Amino acid sequence: MVDVLPNPDVRATTTLPVTLAAPVLYQNAALCAKENHRFQTIHRPHPIWGADLLYTGIGEPTERSAGRLRPPRCLHTMTASEKRSAWIVAILSGKRALVGGGSKGIGKACALELARLGADVTVVARNEGMLKEVVAELAGAGGSNHCYIVADFADPDALQTKVADHVEKVGPITILVNNTGGPPGGPILDATPDQLLQAISNHLICNQLIVQTLLPGMKSQGYGRIVNIISTSVIAPIKGLGVSNATRGAVANWGRTLAGELAPLGITVNNVLPGFTDTARLQSLFSAKAERTSKTLEEVQRNAIESIPMGRLGGAEEIGAVVAFLATPAASYVNGVNLPVDGGRTAVQ
Repeated sequence: MVDVLPNPDVRATTTLPVTLAAPVLYQNAALCAKENHRFQTIHRPHPIWGADLLYTGIGEPTERSAGRLRPPRCLHTMTASEKRSAWIVAILSGKRALVGGGSKGIGKACALELARLGADVTVVARNEGMLKEVVAELAGAGGSNHCYIVADFADPDALQTKVADHVEKVGPITILVNNTGGPPGGPILDATPDQLLQAISNHLICNQLIVQTLLPGMKSQGYGRIVNIISTSVIAPIKGLGVSNATRGAVANWGRTLAGELAPLGITVNNVLPGFTDTARLQSLFSAKAERTSKTLEEVQRNAIESIPMGRLGGAEEIGAVVAFLATPAASYVNGVNLPVDGGRTAVQ
């Protein structure tokens, strides 16, 4: 971690954060100077992240630089999330991320976490109204130039065209979070060929086309992070999700194949496997299962929670935090993994 210290002479020998009376954290020294605060540059390059990570100023902040200027807080009063953002703000500054399914749930959580680390984020989804709300929220989280693409993953060619046009406008995109809503539940034997083809198209084909579109920019920047949001069904199929199980397995093996091919370029590809995460999608699946099995919604949810060693559902922000780490330079040697984020559920299956 980077130290926030009142005395420059101490910082070379200290590895623990020191609490200041009222630290104000900035993404860059220029902003701090612009705000007319007395400031001290914290010059301690991280061995992996490389650059100066944050600056500190003492003074009364204003609101005119929302999203970059953080309000004064004693470090010991910050939440864990606030401390994480404070310590590693701007690690992804200067990088742009594209997040699929970014209007809600896990996709939105990933977008917010990437913005907190300084990335400029483009979110992709069908609902323009929801996308506008997310972009407004991103502006308060971090980064400086967030935007959206209205696109439907059910139309891969149109999606690729819109992404390519967007790259022409904003420049290279070096972080890609492949994520889109899963197919309806049901036994695999009941699935029609059209349902299987549509699921493969929405997930595997769209992922392939977006990667092909963004790869030249990753190469030109010498940096690339591709994170595929899949499911723990990659490890153990989930009963009643036949089409999803088949599709997720295909995407996981596609991702790991891609990881081997892109590794020589320094571009990593990893699969994040969320377990039971408290999202609208999960609640929809629980409701469908309750109706199918003649159980109450509460019973279905209780049974799911009982299968998780941590005894609770995951939060979308917990998935977002893992995805954001994999997008940073610190994860440069993490490649081709299937990473469950499931409270230990698959560990005991």
